[in-house]
Amino acid sequence: VQVQPFNKLSDTIGGRNLLLGTSNQVVQANNWNTKVADIKYDKSLGGTLCASVMINNADHASWLLQGSAQLNLQTLDKSGNILARASGHYVAYNANGLSWCSISIDDNTSDVQAYIWTNNMNQNAFYSCLKIEKGSIATDWTPAPEDKVNVADMRKPASDVAGIEEVNAKQDTIGYTPADDSKVAHLSGTNNFDTIPTVNNT
Repeated sequence: VQVQPFNKLSDTIGGRNLLLGTSNQVVQANNWNTKVADIKYDKSLGGTLCASVMINNADHASWLLQGSAQLNLQTLDKSGNILARASGHYVAYNANGLSWCSISIDDNTSDVQAYIWTNNMNQNAFYSCLKIEKGSIATDWTPAPEDKVNVADMRKPASDVAGIEEVNAKQDTIGYTPADDSKVAHLSGTNNFDTIPTVNNT
């Protein structure tokens, strides 16, 4: 595959995965034309989006057949008509490879869709590391930030957070209660890290 050099005047790099629920686990596409992503376009995404996917068949010997698969990206208007379509390079079935492509989007864009297409209707493809990001250059796969941390779970109302006065009042009154030795796991042996912790000899 010929890789075009980065053009600092026209190429842009995003990095943030705009798709939720992606992973680096291998997934089997259902048929020769499988839609793998469908997102609503938002003007804040920018004027160019890049999609990428790792097509991987190395671990599936029964599928090492002659053929190839590629990623295709297309934009739709509000009526569902295709506005533009871009295609990534084909990846051979018997090898790992990244297929990626970028597409320019305009104010008429309503949806962005990504498909994995094969050049043989009787063959399926396996894929992983699906990503759509801002810009025109594909970057290494990362999950969407929302998949890693639920920000709402990290927040507490102000009433649940101790103020500095409360902390100062309590810091000198905190007592120490020794652990109940009969309920604590103990390690023994020459190298404690090689032994199994037990509680009550169990």
